[in-house]
Amino acid sequence: GYLEAQVEPAAFLDLLAYHYERGDNLEKRREYLLRAGEAAHYAHASQAALDYYYRLLPLLEDDAARIRMHLKLSPVLEVLGRWGLAEEHTRQAWKDAEPAGDLGAQAQCCRSFGALARQRGDYTSALEWFERAGVLWWEAGDVVRVGQVLTDIGGVYVRKGDYQAARRHLQDSLALARQQGDPVGTAQALNNL
Repeated sequence: GYLEAQVEPAAFLDLLAYHYERGDNLEKRREYLLRAGEAAHYAHASQAALDYYYRLLPLLEDDAARIRMHLKLSPVLEVLGRWGLAEEHTRQAWKDAEPAGDLGAQAQCCRSFGALARQRGDYTSALEWFERAGVLWWEAGDVVRVGQVLTDIGGVYVRKGDYQAARRHLQDSLALARQQGDPVGTAQALNNL
């Protein structure tokens, strides 16, 4: 409370996370560990993001929050080259998301598995995982994410040297992004095109 009132919270996330971690306010501890981890991830400070996320994970009580945290850990670990651990967190998220019927989380797991396969050079598996993610997001009604995964698929085809298939998927991604008013998806599709 007092510290938040004295400073701009976004500018002092590390300090606020440190402060609340030593206090009794569990809700604030969770909030600032998450915010500090996301800020570190956004700033490409992957090791710091990993540290915050690992400190937060045992504090999460509901399945949905744990699923989201495992899915936040996976790409950070992927960037750090710790693909085995990234895969473990994705598998844990999948294990929790599937019985809950959470199509969005299942799709994100598929996308994570696809990204790991792409990193390993297993383009056939990457395409299968990305396509599965697209189907799940379509079923969940998340057209923006369908467009983003089409960009992932196009990127795999670029790596394979199949530029015709890459262009087709990237153009479809661009069309969906523009239709949905998704500036990030539009930029990603154009960049890859």
